[in-house]
Amino acid sequence: MWVVRILTGPQAGKIYPIKEGTNVIGRAPHCEVKVHSSSISKEHAKIDIFKGKIIISDMKSRNGVYVDGIKISTKSLKEKQRFSLHNIIMDVTQMTVAAQPIAPMASPQPQNHGNAALNFQQQPMHPPADQNYMGVAPQMSNGLPQDQAQQQNVQVKLGAEGLLELARNYVDRVVLPGVYALAEKMDFKTLLALFVGSFIVFVTLFSSIPLMRILTDSIEQESMERASTIAKTVAEINKQTVAAGNRSALTIQFARGEVGVRNAYIVDGIDKMSIMAPANLAGQYASDVPFAPEVVTKGIKSGVKKVNDDTIIAVEGIPVYNPGTGSNQNQAYAIIVYSMGQLAVSNSKTISLLVQTLFIALVVGFILFFFMYRVIVHPIRDVNKQLDKALNDGSNSVSSPYDFPDLQSLISNINSSLSRMGASGNDGGMQMPIAADRSREMENLINMIGFPAIGIKLPDQIIEALNPGFEEKSNHAASDLLHGGLENIMDQALRLSIQDLIEKAQANPDEVAVNQLEIGGEPYELSAQSVYGLDSLAYIIVSILPPLEGGDY
Repeated sequence: MWVVRILTGPQAGKIYPIKEGTNVIGRAPHCEVKVHSSSISKEHAKIDIFKGKIIISDMKSRNGVYVDGIKISTKSLKEKQRFSLHNIIMDVTQMTVAAQPIAPMASPQPQNHGNAALNFQQQPMHPPADQNYMGVAPQMSNGLPQDQAQQQNVQVKLGAEGLLELARNYVDRVVLPGVYALAEKMDFKTLLALFVGSFIVFVTLFSSIPLMRILTDSIEQESMERASTIAKTVAEINKQTVAAGNRSALTIQFARGEVGVRNAYIVDGIDKMSIMAPANLAGQYASDVPFAPEVVTKGIKSGVKKVNDDTIIAVEGIPVYNPGTGSNQNQAYAIIVYSMGQLAVSNSKTISLLVQTLFIALVVGFILFFFMYRVIVHPIRDVNKQLDKALNDGSNSVSSPYDFPDLQSLISNINSSLSRMGASGNDGGMQMPIAADRSREMENLINMIGFPAIGIKLPDQIIEALNPGFEEKSNHAASDLLHGGLENIMDQALRLSIQDLIEKAQANPDEVAVNQLEIGGEPYELSAQSVYGLDSLAYIIVSILPPLEGGDY
């Protein structure tokens, strides 16, 4: 069912059902949508609905019909696209009534009549045919509060798309209202700084986790290599002594002089784990040293292992030639018990690293906050200055070069409001002509032209519209040129030619200005036509016509 919703004014929240075909909006009793306002004509506008298409037309009303802030005579609407009759905003949407079946009444219900509000007859309803939706329909009547009267059937798709939609609705209806409430309770600059500061703190804290892990792994690897090197050195120093069988000359003095070495031993490889050095432990067994017995018993040449959070054991064999087997045999082993405490990252070092990272992040975050705040505030200040000037000197035009759809929509509404203020302030009681925003008109004309074309708004010479053909010929994306000046066109010859055409078109508005220009080795003809506004030239359309002798375009 198609309905018209009144969004502002004394009747805000009212919902009127409309039918396929023509529906009239006005003050007259016979109108399908009756609006109680002196600013609305008896038959103000009509809405035609045919096969899902919505067309709104002005019925020669006193205060006009506006869509996106632009006064229109006839225009196609999208579902839920807002329009206004003077100062009352409405939209058209579809409402699906999906409820559980209601038992039929014993007596037939009377037919509902009247347009003062939405009246539904209670009839047996059936679930929607599409089983991919879950429908929850509010029941509506004249007595319901305004917020309930505006409710619509909520349809949520199943599957991944449905989950995404549920998440989006949750964020929009639950999370964001709390964030918006913060903006009402504190200064905007403070709120933005709070967001940036929170981001910096959380990123710094969470980044420290992988950073500390990387540092720990690096220190562990370095410690294992150092312990292995010390063990190899002790083995090399005592190799000749072991081969000579002179146990009293074995020494571990080198290992004891190294930082991080907790204990060092030389054990017998034949009499497994019997200590040969140091001399004060000779004859005892080093079986209590973790990992070392495994290497010595199996006769492995060397090995290194981290046995706990702080200790590394390195074992290195001391090979001696065995005439009986004709090969080298590990007759002794050098064992190093190494502590990583000297290289490990302490709590103080960890805190120091976090503080340094946080300081750097704060400096970068402050710079980011400064630019973000300026980028947000600048267009608002610019529009505010223009609006103040417009209210003082009576002009009705505000513009902004920012490519931000919501801001452009706001500016369009401001221009519309300024135009209406000018019309309502006319002493003669007659409605003054309204200088509407011509950007949409310019864009439509540019897209209708079958050749590369660009629309330039006057008097500021701002590029407001261009088609894909011009993007190709100028080697510029639309985002690089829209809402900017001609200086953004990097092709100097093309820019100068367009500037020359603008001067010619302004000097002779009733004639088509023409220039010749070579683009990509092909001769093209550039033509410009001025378009009048309310009391002066509104904009100029420049087109690039195909090569005179043919070509690839």
